[in-house]
Amino acid sequence: MKTGHHYRWPVFALWEQHAAAYGKMETFEVSLMRCIYKGKQFSWLLALSVPPGIAGFILHTPYSFLWGIIGFILCGLIGPFLYYFVKREDLGDAEGPYHSAAHLAAWSALSVFFLAIVWCFLDLFQEIWEREMIFAALSIPVMAAAVFLSMLLDDALAHVYIFLRRKNENIAHWLACCYFIGLVPASIIVSVLFIYFFQGMCLDPYTELFFVSTILEKTFFLKIFLAMASFAVYLYFALSGIKGRRATQVVFTALFYLMLIYIPIIISLRLPMAGEWRAYADPAYISLFPVLSDLWSVGLSMIIGGYVAKWIFK
Repeated sequence: MKTGHHYRWPVFALWEQHAAAYGKMETFEVSLMRCIYKGKQFSWLLALSVPPGIAGFILHTPYSFLWGIIGFILCGLIGPFLYYFVKREDLGDAEGPYHSAAHLAAWSALSVFFLAIVWCFLDLFQEIWEREMIFAALSIPVMAAAVFLSMLLDDALAHVYIFLRRKNENIAHWLACCYFIGLVPASIIVSVLFIYFFQGMCLDPYTELFFVSTILEKTFFLKIFLAMASFAVYLYFALSGIKGRRATQVVFTALFYLMLIYIPIIISLRLPMAGEWRAYADPAYISLFPVLSDLWSVGLSMIIGGYVAKWIFK
C-alpha cells in the first residue's frame, strides 16, 4: 500500500483503521517509536543508576554494601534528573524540566521505601548469598524495578501537572507545592510503620503512640524545610508577573504558611494534657500529618500571599 511516495506496510494501515474507529489519533509507527524511545530511556536510566548498587552487592562487605546503596540512591537521583533536563522534549512527551522536578520528590520517596525493604529483608539477602553467590543477580531486578517505577511516576506526574496547568494554574501550583512538601515526609512515616509491623514489634498503645509522635516530630521539621525550599525554588519561577511581585508573593506565602502550620500546635500546647482524648483528637494532628496538613495550609497561605502581593502592587 502506497501513500504519496512512501510505502506503508499493511499492518500499519490496519492499525490506523482500528485507531480511527476508536477515536485514537496515534498511528502504529508513532506508538512503536514511543515504545522504542521509552525502552532507550529506561536503558539510560538503568546505566546511570544501577552500577554502584550492583558493585556494592557483589563485593559484599559491610562498607561496600552500605556505599553501594548510597551510590544507587544518589546516582538514581542525580543521573535521571540531569537526563530529563538535558533531553527536554521528545515524541510529544512533557518538557524535560517537569520530569526533572517530578523525579526529585518521587525518587526520594521511593528511596525511603527501598531502604525499608532492604532493612526488612537483609537477613534473607544474606541467606541467599551464602547459599549460592550467583543469586546475587537478584539484586538487579529489585533495583531495575525501582528505576522503572520511578520512570513511570515521572512521566505520569509531569503530564498531570501540565494538564492541571492548562486548566487552572493556581490549582497546579497548589498541588505541586503539596507534592514537593508532603511526599517525602509521608513516605518516611509509612516506611517506619511498615518496618514496625513487619518485624512484629508488640508495644502497648501509649508506647506506640510515643513512637509514632517522635516520627511525626522529625518529619514536621523536615516538612517545614521542604516548604521553604519549594516556595523559594518552585513557586517563585512558576508564578507569572514581574520579579518583585513574585518575590513578594513567595515571601508572604512562606510567612503565612509558618503561621498557619503552628496555630494548631500552639492550641494543643495550651490545652490540658490530661485526658485520653488527646491520643485520638489532638489538634496538633492537623499540622503534623503530611499531605493532609499541607493541602489546607499551603492553599490558605497561597491565597493570602496572593492577595497581599496584589494589594501591594495594585
